[in-house]
Amino acid sequence: MNEDRARVFISCGQRNDEREIAQRVKEMLEKLGFEAYVAVYDQTLRSIRETVFEHLLNQTEYFLFIDFCREKIKGKTKWRG
Repeated sequence: MNEDRARVFISCGQRNDEREIAQRVKEMLEKLGFEAYVAVYDQTLRSIRETVFEHLLNQTEYFLFIDFCREKIKGKTKWRG
């Protein structure tokens, strides 16, 4: 971990295409000089507690939530997500 770089926690969906997009966002942020963390590969309760929460609570200056469009809400012109 580089203390000179601002750290960004990236939160996103878990579908394969969403993971790929999150990875590309991570790479873009790193090119801009940020240190980025994507939690999609931490799936066990232990890893969530010990890794994800640690990053989120103690090692992050910024939080980026990527909200992907989901299914259309029945009878409305809106989408979930």
